[in-house]
Amino acid sequence: MSGTVLGDPITNDTIPGGAVRSASVSVITPTLAQPSRTRLLADVYADLSASDVSWEWVIAVDGDNPPEVPERLRTDPRVRVLTIGRRVGAAAARNLALGLAHGRYITCVDDDDRLPAGSLKSRLAAAHSSGAAWVAALLADEHDGAIEVWDSPIARGTLGPGDVWRAWACPCLPFPIGPTTLLVDAGLLRRVGGWQGLPQAEDFGMALAVTSAAPGEMLDRVVYIYHKHPGQTMRRHDFDDLEPLVRHITFERGRLLAEANRKAVPSAMPSSAVVRHHGAPLAPVTTRLTHQFGVEPGDTLWRERALADQAVDRHRRAVHTVRRQLAGHGPHEDAQGGLLQTE
Repeated sequence: MSGTVLGDPITNDTIPGGAVRSASVSVITPTLAQPSRTRLLADVYADLSASDVSWEWVIAVDGDNPPEVPERLRTDPRVRVLTIGRRVGAAAARNLALGLAHGRYITCVDDDDRLPAGSLKSRLAAAHSSGAAWVAALLADEHDGAIEVWDSPIARGTLGPGDVWRAWACPCLPFPIGPTTLLVDAGLLRRVGGWQGLPQAEDFGMALAVTSAAPGEMLDRVVYIYHKHPGQTMRRHDFDDLEPLVRHITFERGRLLAEANRKAVPSAMPSSAVVRHHGAPLAPVTTRLTHQFGVEPGDTLWRERALADQAVDRHRRAVHTVRRQLAGHGPHEDAQGGLLQTE
């Protein structure tokens, strides 16, 4: 049935064991609920059950097939399953789940990832102690049992509106925080419109909107484990087709949000900033831009800005190519079949 919800209302949850309390955190999970994900959903449930904060879990089933949700999840009053009844995509599925959430704070976990011990509690404690509207932290990759921490270039501690976007020097570079590490005030998340309506990287847009609208906190601990496996969305053969355009749209959204907060000038990260991507140390931003785009770094912040601007320009060329391909033209042809100048 389209748009059905299984489970009891959770304004006041009846917790197994007899306790009754309100949920502090609503956890949202979009899923296709296929048989291959049944065990993975059970793993997420085990992580949540081990948490000692009050939570609810809203699972949004994106599709028209009968959902494969473990029975023990269906019988837990803290868990509700929204069967949407058709494919709407992860962004819309998350936003529909947000409409059912009762928690003061919202976070998201994908159906194939994990929450380490203390994940919810540490972020919730930070939000309570600082009054921050959002809390982010570190994430780790898990592949064949090996764990590698992705060390965000974002400074730890209190961050101002727009700081996350200003740390993203170019849309071709890794996003500076893990969006799924965010714990967000529910009112703020609804006010900025939830997840961006794109077929992928929708959580980048959400993260930029949230972190540009209010100050927040960055914790120096891992709160999310990203499970790398052959069946994940980012390993689909067509994932890269739209990625340049999606990143360009998201980057421009961040720029406009920064302007709205009177912080319109993007800046590259300091030349001393070194990040690790998937656990491997990377060179400073200027060095990486030099390697990728063939420009020489200077000695001043303004030169670093020029590097970032050139990187963005090259990225926009890639976006233009994607748009041409989607319009039915070759990557280097205009509508009349003529060649485009791409260099």
